[in-house]
Amino acid sequence: MKKSLLKIFSAFLLSLTVTVCSVACGSKSGDSEGDSAGKTRITLWCQITQESFFRSIEKSFENEFNTIDIVIVSQPQTNLDSSLDARLITTGAPDIVACNGGLVAGNLVASGRLVNIDDIIKPLEGNLTAGARTNKIDGNGEYYTAPLHGFASPVVFYNKDMFEEMQSSGKLTAAQREAVKEPSTYDEFVALADACRAYTSATKSTAHALSAGFSTWHLPHFMQAIHSRTMTVEEYSKLLDRNADPNPFDTDGYENGFRLLRQYYDDGILDSSVTSYSVDDVDSLFYYGSTAMVMGVSLDYETLADNSTFEIGAFYLPKDSDNQDAPRANSVYCDVIAINSRTTALEACKSFISYVMRADVQANLADYGLFPARSDADITGRMSSTLVKLFDEISAGSNDFYQSWSYPNTDITVLNAGKSVLQASAGNVDAECANARTTLANFFNENKSHRN
Repeated sequence: MKKSLLKIFSAFLLSLTVTVCSVACGSKSGDSEGDSAGKTRITLWCQITQESFFRSIEKSFENEFNTIDIVIVSQPQTNLDSSLDARLITTGAPDIVACNGGLVAGNLVASGRLVNIDDIIKPLEGNLTAGARTNKIDGNGEYYTAPLHGFASPVVFYNKDMFEEMQSSGKLTAAQREAVKEPSTYDEFVALADACRAYTSATKSTAHALSAGFSTWHLPHFMQAIHSRTMTVEEYSKLLDRNADPNPFDTDGYENGFRLLRQYYDDGILDSSVTSYSVDDVDSLFYYGSTAMVMGVSLDYETLADNSTFEIGAFYLPKDSDNQDAPRANSVYCDVIAINSRTTALEACKSFISYVMRADVQANLADYGLFPARSDADITGRMSSTLVKLFDEISAGSNDFYQSWSYPNTDITVLNAGKSVLQASAGNVDAECANARTTLANFFNENKSHRN
């Protein structure tokens, strides 16, 4: 989850303190072992953004499983990515590790670093969101990872206070006031943007209808969601086929995704800020009331809410008039936990995985702005009502996609090519789109041997 620099620094200090305590103080070491009371000790490495959740369930787990002690150590992302392949066979490696699905987990499965946990997850499959179920792709159809939590992409956040002002404003026509609502169709989205611009002209209170910024992780998720609007579910599945021989981005749907962005620009939904790349810049516009809406992913909600003085609403991009079958919502379940194949405490580790995957335990994720992997987790009153609505839509069966670029360094290539398109003016979007396709085609032709 994107955080402010202050939050990241604070989390880093907390992580450093926990790590030093675990090693230097000798309390709950990093190795699986029994302590003086005869308990089995297991160690979990997690992401800094997940630590609060794991800390919240630590005591209840140990109370229920009173023969097991769990040591929770948050790690910087660099210790939980591709370097895990080597780290998991070193002295002091964790028994359980949290990491990203996709290339990280898939490579760990291929190298034999993880334990097959089909016996735990398969019986729960009917209770998982569709996005969470796709994590079995990491194990070629079997579960080697437990889908921990996910998020929705993309989401449009809006300033509820500003919307209320526009709805009662004497400076807008009745039709314009009526247009100020969460849109359910593309035409309503255009009308909403028109009303925002009219209010801007009349009051000079906001500079943009909708601002959009992209970072190294926002852009891939956002563009996947945009691309899914331009093709059938079957076509989109082929786009994400990890075993496909052709360049998966060399499709009409890929180009149409960029054309859809241009349509947002031409129809006035995305104003001049479509050229902005920095997430922080466009978030600042939102904080200070210089834009009525901002585009992001659901994980942004907590950060935006912490920094805003107004109430925040959220909605998905509405259906497009030319593609009524396009999915309205996309969810990504990319964060997983897995068991180190070298653990000496396998049954204790399985007990913890089973505990984390319980519906009542999964519900705790909502307290930290994270979507549970179980669709039957009751998050009533534990998350913003706007996000509960999004989670309910995901749980009801909205389209999901697998969070993984299937080739090493593809995200960087897509990022560079996509950035060129996003920064293009309305006059040269076609040329930049063609350039992006050529760049990606060349990349895949040169790197076919790197495919998973």
